[in-house]
Parts: sequence; structure tokens; C-alpha cells
Amino acid sequence: MEASTRVQNKFYESFPACQQERDYKFITPSTMKPTQVKCAPGGLNQIPGRGLHSSTFQLNLSAFNGIGGARRDCAAQVKGLSGGV
Repeated sequence: MEASTRVQNKFYESFPACQQERDYKFITPSTMKPTQVKCAPGGLNQIPGRGLHSSTFQLNLSAFNGIGGARRDCAAQVKGLSGGV
């Protein structure tokens, strides 16, 4: 989970909301989310003690961010994590 959090944080640092998104009234900027999260079953109002994030991410890019730059950035982050987590 720490690895996916680091990749997400770097993504949001590299691709923050931009002025064009505000000008064109985009509701949300580009996002990066894990496609699968598993946790122990329980009540909907409980925070589980443990959870598992899948290593697959879904990129939702606004029209102002190119897919090439996002893919390169994410690939570099994952490569850099191999010895750091």
C-alpha cells in the first residue's frame, strides 16, 4: 500500500489541476486511482485495520494532460520504487 500511495502522490504532484481546467469548468482534474481495494468485511461505518491495494491503476486524464507524459512519469516512479519500499 505504501508503494501505491507514493506513486499516487507523485502523480498528483506532477499533474495538478491547471488553469485551463478551471476556465473550461472541469469538475475534477486528472486523477489516478487503484482499480481494486480489498479489506476485511464489516460495517460500512468502520475503518478496517488492514487493506490491500491492487497494483493496477486507472488514469483519468483531463484534455490538458497528455497520456505519454503520464505513462512515462508513472513508469519512472514504479521503477524507482524497486529498491525503496
